[in-house]
Amino acid sequence: MAHLIAQCVKTEPLAYEPFISAIKSFAPALSFVNTSNHADTKVSQTFSFSFKLDISVYADETLHSCDVSTAEVIIKFKWAAFNNAFCNPPLNLNKSGFFFINQTMRGTDTLGQITSYATAQLGAQCHTIPTLSRS
Repeated sequence: MAHLIAQCVKTEPLAYEPFISAIKSFAPALSFVNTSNHADTKVSQTFSFSFKLDISVYADETLHSCDVSTAEVIIKFKWAAFNNAFCNPPLNLNKSGFFFINQTMRGTDTLGQITSYATAQLGAQCHTIPTLSRS
């Protein structure tokens, strides 16, 4: 589906709304919000950079801005192939010469971005873990 959208639109920001229109029928209980113009101000206070996600997915329709602490899923588009953090294995896979992680600077930057977004989301969504104690 993303490949078809990429063929229809010329720039990344123009792909957000067609993507939302196409995907929401697969998850009608979720709310897909274009948050590309709204940084998460709460989480950004903790980090030295801002979180500006392209699409945020929420369990209800109450939010219209970026809030990593309540998002179910965060979506960040990467329009150019050279930004891909991962490499597809070649058909004739030589295990000793293949790297799953893209070794380019832009690929590494994207991997860092994925890691920071996941860390922010997991850190912001405090979950209580029950512990058992022996009396």
